[in-house]
Amino acid sequence: MAKKAKDLSTFAIADMLHADQGSVANWIDQNLLKAHRTPGGHRRVAAEDLLRFLREHKMPIPVELGKPPSRVLIVDEAPVITELVGPGA
Repeated sequence: MAKKAKDLSTFAIADMLHADQGSVANWIDQNLLKAHRTPGGHRRVAAEDLLRFLREHKMPIPVELGKPPSRVLIVDEAPVITELVGPGA
């Protein structure tokens, strides 16, 4: 069975959350965080399961898991308009 692109290792999750890898493993062992094991015995967590866990435990969502920020291009020949609605507005 091929590894899904959205599966995360306990190391990757710990790094993303600035947490201890042992804590992530404990969350999985306590059935707080849903995971599966690879044929080699390594734990893997689907990104959507990690998001669910973080929301249930009111933990911040890392940028890597969130939606990318929206960007808007404003084009106008009057500089006053672009200044009015630009990033400094």
